Amino acid sequence: MQVLVKIIKFIWVTQFASFTRFKTSKILKKILYISNVLNHVNSVNRVNSVNCVDRVNSVNCVDRVNSVNCVDRANCVNYVLCFLIILTCSCAQKYYVRQEADLKAIKKVAVLPFENFSTEEIAGEKIRRIVIAELISRGIEVVEPGEVAGIIKKMKIKTINMIKISDIKEIGKLTGSHAVMTGSVEYYGISRGVNINYPEVTINLRLIETATGNIMWSIRRTSEGPNFWMRHFGSEGKTLSETAGEVVRDAIKTIF
Repeated sequence: MQVLVKIIKFIWVTQFASFTRFKTSKILKKILYISNVLNHVNSVNRVNSVNCVDRVNSVNCVDRVNSVNCVDRANCVNYVLCFLIILTCSCAQKYYVRQEADLKAIKKVAVLPFENFSTEEIAGEKIRRIVIAELISRGIEVVEPGEVAGIIKKMKIKTINMIKISDIKEIGKLTGSHAVMTGSVEYYGISRGVNINYPEVTINLRLIETATGNIMWSIRRTSEGPNFWMRHFGSEGKTLSETAGEVVRDAIKTIF
């Protein structure tokens, strides 16, 4: 179209500029007028199309920005979720429950003396007493510790780690208990950090069915260490006894 307009203008200027009264010149004028109108329309269309492209581009840019923002938000959410999952997994306690075990049928338990691997001389007995108190608070009947000690002595069981399945069955018959609980204390004391000292307790517990000698439940539970306020502000935390009670309570609540 632009080439056609240029040709017509050239003809008009060179050949018919001086013959404005002739029909041919009038026709050429009309052609030029129409061409100018068409050029104007084309120019407007180009501007509109450019504006449309700009609008589309701007919309696309906004969409891209929004998409990027959405991706950034999604990534942030994913990072937070991953952090929480990792934190949850790291804080979760590990325990085992036998698949066919009927823990609801356990109404009476004999708690045997606990082994002590800590530097605290009577830590095993301390944790044992806390376990007995926790079981009683949850409605479980517990055989008197004195009665358990007399039976162990009568059966000539020297150490708990040497106890046999037949011994467990015998204890069940003599005490009328559905299960016996054994345990050990790995750590019981005050740990020293860089700037603070905090209580630390680690225990292992097992529940053994007296009828079969099968392990119904087993758990290893440790305290969580100093909290945020203790680490950064030196605030007073829990005592060693309170920490021990919390560790036992968190362990027992997984079955009763």
